[in-house]
Amino acid sequence: MSYYETSQNRSHESEIATAAGLRWSLEPIEAPVFCVVDGLFLKNGKPYAFFEIKKRSYALSQLSSVFIDKAKLDKAYRGAERMGCNLILLFEFEDGRFFCPITSMPDFEVTIGGPQTKRDDYDRDEIYLVPQSSWQSL
Repeated sequence: MSYYETSQNRSHESEIATAAGLRWSLEPIEAPVFCVVDGLFLKNGKPYAFFEIKKRSYALSQLSSVFIDKAKLDKAYRGAERMGCNLILLFEFEDGRFFCPITSMPDFEVTIGGPQTKRDDYDRDEIYLVPQSSWQSL
């Protein structure tokens, strides 16, 4: 759980994970506090995919790409690879819930950025720009 994450965020993430789990017949379990991802999907009791969940207050259809912290996504991918399982991004936008499977080491466009409405002007990191075309409707 991130320093900025609230119990309300976790509750909402649980709803999204449950919906995805039902769609794919997977069991979602919440990751421990301070884990780089939000949880793990199990299939027949075995690890199937790590997942990271985000909620964005804009419509995916209005974007060319979506940003996510590069260091976080790289760590999540390496962890999934070591475990022999998949990595899935689950995002809720104003126009619905979407997922993006990460099947290889991410090679999305990289830039410097971050949230512009919270924290401070110096809260900038390397971010991936995940193209809109990479997202599928959940």
